[in-house]
Amino acid sequence: EHSRKKMLLRPSRGLADMAAVAALYEASYGHFCPMSYPKAVVDAVVPIIAVPQRQLLEAPTFKIIENDDGTIVAAGGWTAEVPGTGEKSSRANVRHVACHPDHAGRGLGRRLLECLMTEAAAQGFDHMDCFSTLNAQPFYERLGFVVLETQVLHLGPDKVPFEAVSMRADLAAYKQREKPPPEA
Repeated sequence: EHSRKKMLLRPSRGLADMAAVAALYEASYGHFCPMSYPKAVVDAVVPIIAVPQRQLLEAPTFKIIENDDGTIVAAGGWTAEVPGTGEKSSRANVRHVACHPDHAGRGLGRRLLECLMTEAAAQGFDHMDCFSTLNAQPFYERLGFVVLETQVLHLGPDKVPFEAVSMRADLAAYKQREKPPPEA
């Protein structure tokens, strides 16, 4: 029988979480990306996207989910900057969300993203954008994100082409949906 461990959602501890988040990203992208991308693309891109970005880890909007023994099982955040540009945006932007494959399908990704969406909405953002991998698109759609377009990003120094889905959620609609029903 698999016992359910208590999962703690907490802010990132910055560089102290770097190695564990890198291991999480490598496990997650290494497991899920082959479901939607050719092996050559996965082999070229995973070493690039599995590297946590220091400025994200140090941001107060980057969150961690860890189990009761302190193992990081999900991580991600949001910023007001457009990924890859540093330009300020009028929309919140999902950043580097991943769940360890051993813990997928247990609601941890949903819990994490709902925290990010709630936080961004509370800070006055009306919309949240994300660049999703092809394999994560259904996850984001279940949380109210809609597809804007599919883009080819060029990653790393070799400019490896990587297909990603640009998506957007209406945070005002999300807040309405999340209100508990009136008590009967």
